[in-house]
Amino acid sequence: MRNLALIVALLFLNTALLFLPHTNQSLVINDFTPNVLPPKTSEFRMVSIRLSPSNLKTLQLSSHHARIEGYLDQEAKEHANGDFCYDNECFGSDFSLRGDLDTHWSEAAKSLRVKLDKKQSWRGMRRFDLIKAQDRYYEIEPLALNLAKILGLSSAKVEFVHLEINQRYQGLYLLKESPNALTWDRDGDSWSASYRARNIWLAKVIFGGDASAIKYGFRENQHVFNPIRLKPNIYIESSGNDDPKLYHRFSQFLNVLEGNNQYQINDYLNLETWASWQVCAMVFGSVHPTLDDNLSILYDSATGKFAPLLNDVLLRALPASANESLVLFSTAFSPFKIFEQKEDYILARNRAIEKLIKSDILKRFDQIVSSLKIELIQTLSQQDYQERLNAWEYKRKVIKNNLDVLVQISLMTMSRG
Repeated sequence: MRNLALIVALLFLNTALLFLPHTNQSLVINDFTPNVLPPKTSEFRMVSIRLSPSNLKTLQLSSHHARIEGYLDQEAKEHANGDFCYDNECFGSDFSLRGDLDTHWSEAAKSLRVKLDKKQSWRGMRRFDLIKAQDRYYEIEPLALNLAKILGLSSAKVEFVHLEINQRYQGLYLLKESPNALTWDRDGDSWSASYRARNIWLAKVIFGGDASAIKYGFRENQHVFNPIRLKPNIYIESSGNDDPKLYHRFSQFLNVLEGNNQYQINDYLNLETWASWQVCAMVFGSVHPTLDDNLSILYDSATGKFAPLLNDVLLRALPASANESLVLFSTAFSPFKIFEQKEDYILARNRAIEKLIKSDILKRFDQIVSSLKIELIQTLSQQDYQERLNAWEYKRKVIKNNLDVLVQISLMTMSRG
């Protein structure tokens, strides 16, 4: 009888624990206090963030809630005010966590989104992300954005920095600009609006339900284009331009991408930039830049046409066959099938491939790696550093493979003509 009473008591205790509020159990990992030391010498800037204890707590709670929910709710995430500083110059700023994957916010060091107060800018930037340099492809993004600029695409500023928060070193970060109207004015561009799809893949994971939804966003090798992406109501305009006439033109642009009124394609698209965007994505073998909220579509007020912005590039090996590689990308982004029917698009893509070859992309990759070696040999264990060297060697081979496939595509399409 005593044993039965003990079992009942344990069951009652376990049940009660299920209904206890989630207090600070997730804060024991010491948010914003990573166990890492800065390198003794560095060629990268040291930037810092100053937050009051209460505002630091706000970001800690944001991370805590994300770990409980299993994702970071971009609409409901908490914001904190503080200062972003460099070289004794500080700017009042709004800070929040960023990143879909939990590696950005579940560990002690966090990836952050920074928005300087109005009428302020640092190095010509007002909004930018501080992304932990622990992502598998953190050295690919600056290479891709540099290449995008060479091929004539609008491109964000990007650089490596070291980050301190309240004088506590956080680690090596990738500082990446979030392009906006200030960016366009600075660079002398005629962009006047930027459209971006809402985060559909995350909604599928949260509300739709099964593990295969993850393929929609991050296991993209088998991705199939979702026609809902050509519906204007899933897009948001991020620069504050709410002109209804422009929204109507954007709707017509999506209609052309859907395969309707193809004779108007040159009225709505700058095919030169779309061809360069495809080449930039293909040299890294990943359709990830074409997916949903990764793709921003810019409107050029000078020409009345729409162009893509390269963003969030991963690295994959293309199939050895030129045809298979083209099928992979046209399956992931069906408008490529429409573009392929336009001779001027094929010619533009071949010109972009020629520029890519002249850019000496492998040399540029080696330069980025050389800079990172100086940093990481000071902070990583010998085993971790060797693993990083092996990863860089593999990535270089993948880029070389993809470059060879693009040359095949160029030769194949020239022979068709």
